[in-house]
Formats: sequence, structure tokens, C-alpha cells
Amino acid sequence: MKTMLKLEPVSQDRWDEVARACPWATYFHTAAWAGCMAATFPGFTAEALGCTLADGTPVVLPCVVKKKKRLLRQVKDYKSMEPGVYGGFMAPRLLAPEEIELLAAAVLRIKGSSGRMVETPWQPLSLPASFISKKLSTHIVALGPDFETLQKQFSRGQKSNLSQARRKHVAVRQAVTEQDIEAYFSLYTETVKRWGATAGAVYSKELFMKLFKMDDRHIIFTLAEVESRIAAGIIAFAWGRTILYWHGAALQEFFKHYPNNLLHAELMAWGCANGYQVYDMGPSAGLEGVARFKESFGAQAHDFRSYRWK
Repeated sequence: MKTMLKLEPVSQDRWDEVARACPWATYFHTAAWAGCMAATFPGFTAEALGCTLADGTPVVLPCVVKKKKRLLRQVKDYKSMEPGVYGGFMAPRLLAPEEIELLAAAVLRIKGSSGRMVETPWQPLSLPASFISKKLSTHIVALGPDFETLQKQFSRGQKSNLSQARRKHVAVRQAVTEQDIEAYFSLYTETVKRWGATAGAVYSKELFMKLFKMDDRHIIFTLAEVESRIAAGIIAFAWGRTILYWHGAALQEFFKHYPNNLLHAELMAWGCANGYQVYDMGPSAGLEGVARFKESFGAQAHDFRSYRWK
């Protein structure tokens, strides 16, 4: 008789425990991130489902959930994870294909549910045809203990840009006040105007302020200054072996100072010094110029998939 698994709500303690032990988990898999999303986007609640495999291995599926009314019944829409970032099953070890098959069947048995699950490049799910899949891509830099060695793989142009940024005295520091976040949001609004229709999702100042006020050591809010003016900033998340670049903004008038380039390089250097193995620069939304920028740091493209079920 074939084994059947049942996914049931798990405690935040179990959620956090498995997130810390999972080799491919990112900050997006954590209860802290889900809680922030639920507090920011109306109608969502943070919820993790889990089960135990035959050998005693715990598995957790981190989610935010929105209840919806359809005809005469209520359904639950699961997002793992919102807003379209990495999620999917977590476990303390890699999952075998047959285990993923059992977990996928358990998802489809959740009564009155629909949802989306985004895998990471380090634990492909290869879910069955019952799920609608979409191919995505990110750019990843493999970090090592020595940043001096790492930067040898940067393109000649990137090395020149970084030299100019340092020669022009671009300063990098962490955001420390709410005024810093206000300034970052001003950069962001200018960036959204510049990008126009290609900007994608637009976030509120409330979200950035919530992240800042969480005072979480895993959230890295870094700013670049030119002549004491904030010229660029990035938000990244450090968890497990991975640093994830999530969000960035810059003032066009300072582009020739290359503050954004220096921010990425400094974060990679910090990652090397602190034992991180991966710097994930994120998807490029099909923009070739953005992809080339990432590749100038030696980043390699890695595919992953998003899955939906109804």
C-alpha cells in the first residue's frame, strides 16, 4: 500500500527549527518574513504546514494564506512565498524524488485550496503535471573565503567601475535611522518613475519601514553616499549559506559614481568574510542589461520553477 502524507499546521517553533536546519532555506522561508508579509498585505495570515517522513525527517511548507469566497464555499489560497519569492518544502536534508511526489500529492489533497509554490535552485521539486509550472531564472555568485580571489572573476569594466567609485569617495554604510528609510524610499520612487512599465511590483514605504523596525540581524539595509547624500541603497537577506539581494534603488544623477556597483561588491566581500557560500542576485525580469550587470560580477544564471495548483 502506498504511503500517504497529510500536511497539517505546525508551530512557529517547528517552522523556525526546520528553517535553520534546511540547507537550501533562505530568509524568505522564515516565519519572520511570512509575518512581515501578512502584516503588510491585507487579508494574509502566516501559516506553515508540515508532516514527518517515514524516517522521521520533518518537512515544513512555509506560507502566507488568504481566504476567499467562491460561490457558496470558502477556499484558502496558499502562497509559498509572497511576493513571488522563494518558498517550497523545507527539510534538514535533500528530498528524494519519491518523497517530493508524496508531498505534492498531500498538497493536492488540502481541501478547498489553491496556491503557488516557488522552488529554490538548490532543491528542484519537479512537481507532476497536476501543477502548472513556469520556468524562472536567477543569477548567482559563488562566494569563497577570499574576496580578493573572487573579484578576479569580475569583468574588466566592472573592476574599472569599482575603482572609480572608490576614487570618487563613495561611502557605504548601514541604514540606522527612520530618516535613512525615508531617503531610500525617495530613491525608490525616482527609480520606479525611471523604469516605468518595466518596474514590476511597486511596494509601499510601509513595507520598507516594517523591515527596518524588525531590527533583525538577517536583514541587511545598506546605503551608498556621495558627498553625504544618499545615492543608492540595497536590501539583502542573509540566512544559512545564502545572501539574497532583494531590492535596490539609485539616483540617476550619481550613476557615474557607480554607487550600486560598490554596494554589491561590498556585500559580497562581507559575505566572504562571514562564511556565506552564495550571493543570489535575483531574477532580471527578462532585461538583458540587468542580466549583463550581474554577469559582470561573475554571476551565473540558474533556473528554477514556480508551481501553481487549483
